[in-house]
Amino acid sequence: MFEIAKSLFMTDQPMKLFVNLAAVVCAASFGGYMGWQKYQKHMIAEGERQCLQSLSRIRQEIKARAALASSELSPRGWPMTLRSEWFGEENPTNPLLPFGKEWIEIALPSEEMLTHPSLRCDMTGTLSGLWYNPYLGIVRARVPLLQTEYDSVLLYNQLNGSDITALFVVPQPFDAETKARFNAGVIESDAPD
Repeated sequence: MFEIAKSLFMTDQPMKLFVNLAAVVCAASFGGYMGWQKYQKHMIAEGERQCLQSLSRIRQEIKARAALASSELSPRGWPMTLRSEWFGEENPTNPLLPFGKEWIEIALPSEEMLTHPSLRCDMTGTLSGLWYNPYLGIVRARVPLLQTEYDSVLLYNQLNGSDITALFVVPQPFDAETKARFNAGVIESDAPD
């Protein structure tokens, strides 16, 4: 091993030394980059697993609270808010977005017919990692911006059991027909656990 290193770097030709040194630096940089990519994929997979568990806990709790009618319910029968004491010592979280303001964001009355939050991806670190629409009983997890929007959309769909095609979409105003379908209960609630 020492002989190889000696032959690479113990030379009286400066150009050969420079080329050999540059090759070693490039190889080390490539190895570091590949290691970082593997680590990042592992961390996202672990965060995804924990986030799915959190979504499941929240869905089970809102279904139980809706069945018990133990808190204020929306017109469609879902709890209007989620209380941290319902979950014991540890609130469900989205470890993919650990720096949000609140653990969960509750949809506003103006968002009652949305099945996904308007902001599905947090690029600033200021949004909550989870979103709940009490008017439809839907819980969604936001995602971080990954290397490409496609990767982020794929992660969002895996976490939320959805099939959206873009993260950055302005919700369209609802027409009278859609509003009538909503009031009739035709818009589906969250997927069962």
